[in-house]
Amino acid sequence: MEWLQKAAFVVVCGVSAFVANPAHGQLIVNPGFDSEGLSPWSAFRTGGVQNMPIGVGMFNTTGTSYNRAAYFQAGAPTQLAGVEGGGIFQTFYGGEGDYTLSVNVASMNQWLYLDASGSNFTLFFNSAVVATYNSGPVFAGGGVNRGSLTGTVRGVSEGVQEVRLLVTRVGSAGSPFASQYADNFTVTYAPAAVPEPSPSALAALAGAGAVASHLARRRRAAAA
Repeated sequence: MEWLQKAAFVVVCGVSAFVANPAHGQLIVNPGFDSEGLSPWSAFRTGGVQNMPIGVGMFNTTGTSYNRAAYFQAGAPTQLAGVEGGGIFQTFYGGEGDYTLSVNVASMNQWLYLDASGSNFTLFFNSAVVATYNSGPVFAGGGVNRGSLTGTVRGVSEGVQEVRLLVTRVGSAGSPFASQYADNFTVTYAPAAVPEPSPSALAALAGAGAVASHLARRRRAAAA
């Protein structure tokens, strides 16, 4: 009856295996640009603005305090219209499950007398759009429009994952442009849930455990 004793052990281990896996914490490096540089983030630019400034500077993206943030100037220096711009991306290895992303963004107008055309922010995960934000026109004289992007991508396969932020300029060519900022990236991960056993399977395992326990008691009584 050794197999019945083993079955009782399986019941205990099996129930433990179906406890939900906890979410994993921050998965990317340098999410707040506190290292004073972009690395390990990489910068990219769309075809029309290969000289677009991208770097790190001090800015108040949340409206509470100044911190280091990624800095962009989509449309500069040629002030092109529409979808021209660029951004940053980072890759990492992640498991199968659900990924939740968020980032704070802002647009600022440095022009003293002219309102600036706004900015589009698009957050991607593995080429899928997670969230978008349009800052709208930014008023002259240091006006700032703030926002955030957040979303969850479910059922992601294990492998190399990519987080990407694209910033593009909105408005007509030649209009004043705003500077854009991004800070406080978060990427967290919840592993795929382990399927729960069917009620009949649990009942069978529990029954095997009870039989094994009963037989063990009988053997101990017979040996006494």
